Amino acid sequence: GSSGINAEWPLRPGNCLFLSSSVPMFEHWAFVARGCFPGLKDSVVYFVAQYNSDSYIPTTKQRDAEREGGVKKYHFAADLVENCKRHAALLLCTTKGKTNVWVFLPASSHQDEWVRMGDILTDPEGQLVSGQFDPSQWERMQSPRKLGDLNELMYQTDLVGQKYTAGEKNCQMFAKSMFRLA
Repeated sequence: GSSGINAEWPLRPGNCLFLSSSVPMFEHWAFVARGCFPGLKDSVVYFVAQYNSDSYIPTTKQRDAEREGGVKKYHFAADLVENCKRHAALLLCTTKGKTNVWVFLPASSHQDEWVRMGDILTDPEGQLVSGQFDPSQWERMQSPRKLGDLNELMYQTDLVGQKYTAGEKNCQMFAKSMFRLA
C-alpha cells in the first residue's frame, strides 16, 4: 500500500520515468521514481505521483494556512510502494478491465517528443512483463533526492493552485512537469 513520505529516508541516486496506463477512451500518465534506501541493497522503492480530476495541488500560501489552522482542506500526496513494480504500475489503472501500462521517455534530444520504451504490464489481469530493472526504461534524475524532496517537487509543478481540465491541466502535463523537475 501507500505510506507517508518521510523526508529522512534518502534514496541512492535513482532514475525516473513515467508510465501510461491504457484505459478505455483515454490514457492516464503518472510520474514514477525508482530508488533504493542506502545500505539496503535489495530495498527497491517506487514513488508514484499522479494528478487527476479529483486532484488539487495547494499553493504554498494554502499549505501554510493549513499548517497554522490545523485543518487539512487540501489533500495531495504520492504513493510509496516497496519492492513491487507490478503494484506500482497497477496504481495507474483505474479499471480492472484494462491493465496495460508502459514506459514513455523523452526522445533523446527533444523534451517535447515522447517515445514508448517498453511494456510494464499487459492484459489480462495485469501480467508483469518487465520484472527486472531495465536501464533503458529509466532516465537518471538530475541529482540524488530524498523522498521528501520528491514530495516537494509536486508543489513546484505547473499545476499548483490549478483545477484539473481534461484538455490542458491534466495528468500528462503533471507527469511531464515532474519529469523535468526531477
